[in-house]
Amino acid sequence: MKKCPNQLDTQQMAIALSAFSPAYGSNYYSVNQAAAGNEWGPGSKSYDPTFKGGVFTYFGASGSDVQRPAETFLAWEHLSRVPLCNFLQTENWYTSPPNNQGDKDHFNFLHRDGTNTVWADGHAKRFAYGQLRRPFFSCRKDIYPNDGDVQ
Repeated sequence: MKKCPNQLDTQQMAIALSAFSPAYGSNYYSVNQAAAGNEWGPGSKSYDPTFKGGVFTYFGASGSDVQRPAETFLAWEHLSRVPLCNFLQTENWYTSPPNNQGDKDHFNFLHRDGTNTVWADGHAKRFAYGQLRRPFFSCRKDIYPNDGDVQ
């Protein structure tokens, strides 16, 4: 797999797909119960709950399942051993990402505190950590306040 030359050799994946999934809970669901079980990324609409080999088997969404594809993350540069990421799903956040260095490092913001992202409509752009919004990770926007419009 090709990867950015700025990515350290110790980092094993070049990109990750959004794995927000109904398989995982979140502290955010105490604030927004409509999102519980309804957050999923393009590659993780449903899953096989048998947890084989330490991982779930995910099944992706169809194009018609993605509300506002131009506002839905498909993939980004990543610091992990797996090609899927739900790292921020469990935390309670909505309009700004958690403010800790571990989260920033995990998303591999190598380019002046930015990362290269690919969106469900096929466009790509550089994105800074502070620009992250929870609805960007989920195909559904109707489960969030104001239909996920956080801009």
